[in-house]
Amino acid sequence: MDMLDILMPTEEGRYISQEVLDGILSQEIPFRLWVSTKISGGDYAQARNNIKQYGRTQFLLMLDNDIILPAGAVKEMIEFLKSYPNYAAIALSKHDWTSSLKEVINPPHVEMSCVLFRKEILDEITFSEPRKEGRQLPEPYGGCECAQCCFDIRRKGLEIGFLPGLYAHHIPDTRLPLEE
Repeated sequence: MDMLDILMPTEEGRYISQEVLDGILSQEIPFRLWVSTKISGGDYAQARNNIKQYGRTQFLLMLDNDIILPAGAVKEMIEFLKSYPNYAAIALSKHDWTSSLKEVINPPHVEMSCVLFRKEILDEITFSEPRKEGRQLPEPYGGCECAQCCFDIRRKGLEIGFLPGLYAHHIPDTRLPLEE
C-alpha cells in the first residue's frame, strides 16, 4: 500500500492525544492525517461529509480523535477488505467484546469511530442524521449518522461489520481544559 488517508472529524476544543497519534504511527503504513473541526452543535454527519472529500487513497480510515488503534490493525482491516469484495467497510469496535470472536459480526448499527472504507463506496455515501431531520430509519437501524451509513451500504447490497479479534481503545474525554 502506497498511502492511507486518515479522516478525523472532531469538535473544536478537542485535542488529539499522544496515545492516539502513537496508535496511528504503530500501523507502520505511510499516511496523511486530515483533521476537521467543522462540527457545530454535535453534527457529526456534516463533519464526516466535509472531511471525506480529502480522501484520495483506495482505502480511507474514518477515525475519531478519541480512538487508539492497536498495532497493525489497519493492515488487517485492509487485508480483510481485499479478501472480501462484498464488504464496503470494516470497523473496529471501541469495546472489547470482539476480541474473542472468530467471525465478522454484521450488526445493523456499526459505530463510525474507527471504520476503514473503500473509497468508491464512501464517495457514494452522504452521512445524515435522520432523527435531526425528523425521520426514522427502518428497525433496527435507529437514527444516527452511523446507522444511516450502514443502512445505505446494505441497500447497495454490500456489507459492513466489525473485524473480530481486535478492538480500538476509547479515551473517555478529549476536551481541552478551560484556561483560567
